[in-house]
Amino acid sequence: MRIEKLAAAFKQVVSGNKKVVQPEVLPPQPEQPEKLRSTSKPATIESNRDRIEISDEAVFRFAASRFDPHRITSTDARALFDVLHEGGAISFRDHEILNDGLASGAGRFGDQPRASRNLVADFQDRLARQLGGSDIGGVERSSRALAILGRLEGVRAEGLDATRLR
Repeated sequence: MRIEKLAAAFKQVVSGNKKVVQPEVLPPQPEQPEKLRSTSKPATIESNRDRIEISDEAVFRFAASRFDPHRITSTDARALFDVLHEGGAISFRDHEILNDGLASGAGRFGDQPRASRNLVADFQDRLARQLGGSDIGGVERSSRALAILGRLEGVRAEGLDATRLR
């Protein structure tokens, strides 16, 4: 997912539209003479002039509106990690930590990509085992994953509270 796709998705969410509106271009009617046909080109955006920066908070809000880390499939979890990484909210290392944790917890669920799981509980379980086994590196990785998932859950809870107040 490129930043342009993410920006377009944000516009969809804000506007409430189901699809991005593209300018409608109709072909010229056959009976029109060649000189009357429109030759104007669609407007193009110069990428060297415009720059859009999306905050980490916006990326987390976008991800929180789409994914629930307490009930998520392996396929959706990978999509969540990709959204956070490609949006710039997490580093490549964080992305790898989350994906590695997802792969290591697959034994309990088999190879069922549609099986729902609780990522927060999975990483808490891993952290407890690593603490008991004095695995300092593992503790650091699991703590980092829980910090990311906790932030996502906090944003989700914030959004749910705002929805309830309306």
